[in-house]
Amino acid sequence: EDPRLKYMFRQEGETFLTGPSAFPLKLMAFWSIQAAWAWVSLLPVTMAISRGAMEKPLSIFAKSPNLSSALFALGFAGFSAGFLIEAVADRQKSIFKADASNSRRNKWCDKGLWARSRHPNYFGEMLVWWSLFTMALPSAPSWTIISPIFVTFLLNKVSGIPLVEQRYDSKYGDDPEYQQYKESTPLLVPRIWKS
Repeated sequence: EDPRLKYMFRQEGETFLTGPSAFPLKLMAFWSIQAAWAWVSLLPVTMAISRGAMEKPLSIFAKSPNLSSALFALGFAGFSAGFLIEAVADRQKSIFKADASNSRRNKWCDKGLWARSRHPNYFGEMLVWWSLFTMALPSAPSWTIISPIFVTFLLNKVSGIPLVEQRYDSKYGDDPEYQQYKESTPLLVPRIWKS
């Protein structure tokens, strides 16, 4: 359950619409923003599907079947890698935090992919959306590049990385181990070879 939701539901005795939660207005705004994010993120796929049957190619990439196939293969490989990276990173962090024998479980995760990037899950997420755009490129209009740019911007500047970094800096900022981890581990793109 998303912890942000607890502030959006009406508490016992609270008046409808005018109470601290402004129920259901804040809840509606929260889900409307989520829906808009999903809609913008899926633009390349939606446009490719809706225009896929058109006889006239929408982009220069559609004129060459070999190039279209190569873009699809590249996109599919990137999508698969991104999905796998995100899933493995999330699972590794979940195991790290759930392990009762781990004395560091209430600290930052620095095992597995987390030893190679401070945010491998977000790297995987961005790779997924850039790859979907790449696969859709032969059929979708080029302006749908707004989708991966939007996701990359949000995760890098608005929600994902800035919020986690701020929370960890305030929680562990004085810890020399955390400072060492921060200095030696890339922010986003995983280091392939560990030095």
